Amino acid sequence: MRARIRRERRTYAGYSTRCLVVDGTGPPFLLLHGYTDSADAWRLLLLELARRGRAAVAIDMPSHGHADSVSSDRPGLEQLVDCAAAAADDLGPGTIVVGNSLGGTVALLVAERQGSLGAVVPIGPAAFAHPIWLRFSLQPVSNAIMRITPRILQLPPYLATAFAAKMAPSAIPTYLSHVLRATNHKRLRTLADGLATEAVDPYNLSRITAPVTLVWGTRDRMALNSGAKILLTAIPDARYIPLRGVGHTPQQQAPARVADILCDLRARTHLSVLAPPAPTNPTDRPADPGPLHGTDNP
Repeated sequence: MRARIRRERRTYAGYSTRCLVVDGTGPPFLLLHGYTDSADAWRLLLLELARRGRAAVAIDMPSHGHADSVSSDRPGLEQLVDCAAAAADDLGPGTIVVGNSLGGTVALLVAERQGSLGAVVPIGPAAFAHPIWLRFSLQPVSNAIMRITPRILQLPPYLATAFAAKMAPSAIPTYLSHVLRATNHKRLRTLADGLATEAVDPYNLSRITAPVTLVWGTRDRMALNSGAKILLTAIPDARYIPLRGVGHTPQQQAPARVADILCDLRARTHLSVLAPPAPTNPTDRPADPGPLHGTDNP
């Protein structure tokens, strides 16, 4: 039977949003996209999970896709976390939260709040290590400059070109139609101005009690995988899985490999409920996780 993605409208923490859903068994995966993206970023992975009979839900986070916008009276990042945490609560105990880029940041922040998660899987998470050009691009831009600068040179269209170049070809049209729409352009720009300060070292990783599996493409140019050392130092029990030759969006560039990781993780999570924790396997994460930088060889 052909895998099918279902669209639903749901409300989490007061934010109405679009969800892409695949039915299946076991604790579900909650999938959180990156900045300027939407739930559509997960379509290839959703199809992989559906073919394997695994339940998953991808949501449009506030100010993205077809979701409500964040409000101006509170930090935007906090509102993204509120929405994602409410979605995890709705899906129930044991939910595995998976996030890419900004979504990886949000996934970790949700895990800091909630102890009932089955696991958390940040994929190339933001706010650890970024190239200089991206740090400069995300700095707040004054209203005066915004008025005189041609729209195509402003964020997010400026970043859209860089982001789209790293995507699976099938994902590019949907992404660009979303990010270049005038209403989305304005609210994404507003969100970016807040994130430039809110996402600077937002973590308190010692609060996380859920198992952490860190996935990072060795050719990620947006969130440099040198940032893995920071997370692995803070969470010594975390598993680290480098994806050789893969860039910033593994769920699009290597969906089958990501699905393998997630399905193996869910099997581990299920077994941990049935039996006492086994001794840490030293092969889960080597003492030296290998080359952690943005320009390593394939």
